[in-house]
Amino acid sequence: MKLRLAFLLTLAAALALRAADFPGTIVLGRPTNKSVAANLLSPSALSAYLEYGTQTGAYPAQVDAVTLAANAPQAVTLTGLAANTRYYYRIRF
Repeated sequence: MKLRLAFLLTLAAALALRAADFPGTIVLGRPTNKSVAANLLSPSALSAYLEYGTQTGAYPAQVDAVTLAANAPQAVTLTGLAANTRYYYRIRF
């Protein structure tokens, strides 16, 4: 069940990242039945946050903004997730 949640988030992320043109990388990990970590890495310093939800184009939840240092990974946690549910997210920076 944990791997399924991570896979569904990864699949949705691939679609969301194309539209956002984020210059860095997002790697998902540490999935549980209610959360997943997103590790953000950018080649330049910037402020960013993730929005997420169960429908594409509708992102009612978000994580707090973080300041990314150049080439230094920063983890954020998407919480309040339901198991076996597809989530979509986008990064704002």
